Amino acid sequence: EIANDADPPLVHSVSFGPAEEFATTAGIPAAIYVRRVNTELMKMGVRGLTLLFADGDAGATCNPIYGNCSLASPVWPASSPYGLAVGATFLAREDANGTARVQEVAMSSDIGVSLTTGGGFSYHSSRPSHQDAAVASYLDKMSASQDLPPDSFFAQPGWREKRALPDLSAIGIGLFMVLGGSSAQAASGASAATPIVAGLVTLLNDARL
Repeated sequence: EIANDADPPLVHSVSFGPAEEFATTAGIPAAIYVRRVNTELMKMGVRGLTLLFADGDAGATCNPIYGNCSLASPVWPASSPYGLAVGATFLAREDANGTARVQEVAMSSDIGVSLTTGGGFSYHSSRPSHQDAAVASYLDKMSASQDLPPDSFFAQPGWREKRALPDLSAIGIGLFMVLGGSSAQAASGASAATPIVAGLVTLLNDARL
């Protein structure tokens, strides 16, 4: 429908994402399906549209098909190079040297919130050059602290050279929504953070276009 729209919305927030290696529909093989969808995403990008995809709420793994958290499992289409992957953060209180401060950190069940925002590396998409510096810094930091998962955590080799997720993040916890005239319901996760980023992109478009 968007492809046939002569004047489509310029920004699209999408909360959808199977595991990258199981992205398929109606029995179409994953490789063919992903390639076809990526082609459509490229067409939308050429028209000046921005596609933002929620990066999931199960960390870098926990694909239910595996039944455990033993393998990294990136979310698609957040892992597509033709969209922006959005993760979720929250404000955490940290006491350092007797001084209390509030710091924005990635949502993680390890530090007291209900979910862990998505992330990791694509198995199929090459890393764009604008990510090189950030990924190199991350890998150096994690290697130095010995917090980097072993290569056995990844289903395929070569992940260090692949696209990293997410591209950017926003606050994604306890966000109140207006539904049916009521704002009593709150939402959390990447699916709540992604519309925030979409709103910011819309404001940027409004200022520039």
